[in-house]
Amino acid sequence: MIRNKLFHFSIALFEAGKELNILDETLTSLKFVRDVLDKNEKFLLFFDSPLIEKEIKKQVFSNVFKDRINKYVTYFSFILIDYNVTKYYHRIYREFKHIYNREKGILEGKIYTPFTLSEERVSNLEAIFKKKYNKPIEFRQVYQKNLIGGIKIIIEDQIYDYSLNNKLNVIKDNLIKNIK
Repeated sequence: MIRNKLFHFSIALFEAGKELNILDETLTSLKFVRDVLDKNEKFLLFFDSPLIEKEIKKQVFSNVFKDRINKYVTYFSFILIDYNVTKYYHRIYREFKHIYNREKGILEGKIYTPFTLSEERVSNLEAIFKKKYNKPIEFRQVYQKNLIGGIKIIIEDQIYDYSLNNKLNVIKDNLIKNIK
């Protein structure tokens, strides 16, 4: 239920941004707000609190983000405050970004690792797969502690498994096949 509502919010903002020809600016503004909320948990709790009046939340939001984001993202954020869904800002941003990437022909991929990759390493992987798919690609890192080592990459429905887990499973399967 909430996912549908968030999806509709994201689509509405996307369509407005597309119609006004400000998709890039809207994405940048959304990302800025998302980053601020992600880095300051108390700020997010403030906007999520049922004890604080919505008009006060809107005034604080306006003061904090004034001249830093476009007015449409400000108005959009006011709607999120009215519907008490600001705690889902990160998910709304991710959904908007997904729709944006589809529109721009950018592939999305996930890199599963038991450690954090440097931005340089992620950029290198994006360049490699950009050549392979002949399209720009953006990766999102996903921490997966049960991977012993290496990485696993998923792009659309294609899996590239360079993990130690996969190599061990291949060895195990070969051993079992040879024993029978």
